[in-house]
Amino acid sequence: MLRTARIEDFACADSPGGELFQAGSISKAVTALVALLLVDDGAPLGMCDSTDWHVYSEAAAARLWTTPVDLARFPLSVQRALADRRGPVPPRVASLMVEPQAEIPASEDTDAIRSLGIAPPEAMGLGLFLADGGRRFGHLGGNHGFTAALDLSAVDGTGAVVMSDLDNGFEVVLPVLAEALADGIPTT
Repeated sequence: MLRTARIEDFACADSPGGELFQAGSISKAVTALVALLLVDDGAPLGMCDSTDWHVYSEAAAARLWTTPVDLARFPLSVQRALADRRGPVPPRVASLMVEPQAEIPASEDTDAIRSLGIAPPEAMGLGLFLADGGRRFGHLGGNHGFTAALDLSAVDGTGAVVMSDLDNGFEVVLPVLAEALADGIPTT
């Protein structure tokens, strides 16, 4: 139901049908589309065929295999909906997603993010981190071998999405995100 009701709505062209994959179900054709996983020392994990994929069967979110372009389709759809433009996310749902639901306390992590020139998360909306008094939304995360961060404006149509094939690669992803945001890249 998730696949037909939502993921396909985002036209995830490079995420083979937007499918949720089970171990061993990723074809050799798909392996050409995704990045090779790298561990902390930069060495490849040796993934050479569809039986080597690391899958978290207990964590549905970590089972969604995607590309940076397809990852960007979701927040761009939220951004368009906030501007009352038509898309897979209705404007009312987008408004709820960027409405603060819980405060995120300051920490060493938020201080480190701020030191890079990125507004750190201050609150949690519906599935999104909120920053800069609700004027920005995004998400940070990763799983074994991948790290991603996205930060978009809820008001001016700018933002960036960065994905790395590094395990725990925030030291690479966040500075690249900060540089892209400083450039004021329009997303819509």
